[in-house]
Amino acid sequence: MPSLINALLNLLFPANCRVCAKPIKEGDNSFVCSHCWKKIGLIKNYPLSKIQAVGLYEGTLREAIHLFKYEKKKSLAKPLGDLLIKHLEETCPRAGKEGGLEKIDFVIPVPLHSKKLREREFNQSGLLARLVGRHFRKPVLEGNLIRKKTTTPQFELDRKERLKNVKGAFAIKRREEVKGKNLLLIDDVRTTGATLKECHKVLRRAGAKEIHMLTLAV
Repeated sequence: MPSLINALLNLLFPANCRVCAKPIKEGDNSFVCSHCWKKIGLIKNYPLSKIQAVGLYEGTLREAIHLFKYEKKKSLAKPLGDLLIKHLEETCPRAGKEGGLEKIDFVIPVPLHSKKLREREFNQSGLLARLVGRHFRKPVLEGNLIRKKTTTPQFELDRKERLKNVKGAFAIKRREEVKGKNLLLIDDVRTTGATLKECHKVLRRAGAKEIHMLTLAV
């Protein structure tokens, strides 16, 4: 009954797109219309280069990430995850070619500190990593790479402060799980890259063979 009531309310009072403010049409996601979604500026990357981003942190992509991350609109995980998947499918060679996804052993999300996880109730990078892992049939390794200290949100800091902010923030619990493995590290936004570089350093020290990094936006 509640789903029928919600469907009727959506029909009578359609939600408006959070980007252009026009009514959301049936078939679009709940917060961003298909017209705005198609306007996301995508970045062309070399196949599975060491660090990649799907698009620029502006316009539709910025609004979608903000809704997902700070307003807890978890329904946006799927369309945002699909952007990561599409990006990997289009930029990475197929199986059997050097540099392809077939060599990835684990997908790893950038972790949240336990305090932040309790506040937000979910790790946005974890949800994205699970979608990517499920699509490509790659195991997702969570709970090994951990954030051992709370940090100030990176967007509040300048470049020098960001580097200092995340220094020593991450640790590996089980080195044997990542030793000699090829990893795909997933995060939502890269600014200076300080967070990803710190994760990369910790994983390399634990013996990881190759670490590729992918974010939704830069």
